[in-house]
Amino acid sequence: SGQADGDRDGVGDACDQCEGFDDLVDSDGDLLPDGCDNCPYVSNPNQADADGDDVGDVCDNCPDDANTDQASWDEQGGGDV
Repeated sequence: SGQADGDRDGVGDACDQCEGFDDLVDSDGDLLPDGCDNCPYVSNPNQADADGDDVGDVCDNCPDDANTDQASWDEQGGGDV
């Protein structure tokens, strides 16, 4: 008690893995909350992102070209080209 929970996800701010997002939602089961996961629908616990576009390599249509990917996502977790 007495610990702030700014995003009201039931995880106190001091322990919050993904502040501002619900830490309790992990759609792909890789132990990373969806809000912090660069590929929330496909397990990728190492968060590899070779081209630095914030889309995990396992979901990235062009993992070596940040200029080709767009930030939109479908329900399968893949970036749209």
